[in-house]
Amino acid sequence: MSTLELVENFRCFDGLSLRSQLLGAVMGREGSSYTIDGVTVHEYLLRISRQAGVLRLWATVRYCSSLLHQLVDSISPYITGVLVNGKQVSVT
Repeated sequence: MSTLELVENFRCFDGLSLRSQLLGAVMGREGSSYTIDGVTVHEYLLRISRQAGVLRLWATVRYCSSLLHQLVDSISPYITGVLVNGKQVSVT
């Protein structure tokens, strides 16, 4: 599939998981600064990651984070934030 076909499919589909995968393919070929409708692939991935987080689509969040090279050095501050808000954390 050509880059233009990937972009056209990206425009046609609404699913966050599929859109992130299409962006991953475009990013692999053209780089994160490639623009689609005036928005870079990098910015689209950030948007999708945020939307997926709100919808609790964790696999999509992880995939976008991997494409964006986002890392967390320590999970402690995040767990503290969860606990302060009265939520439970289980470690397996």
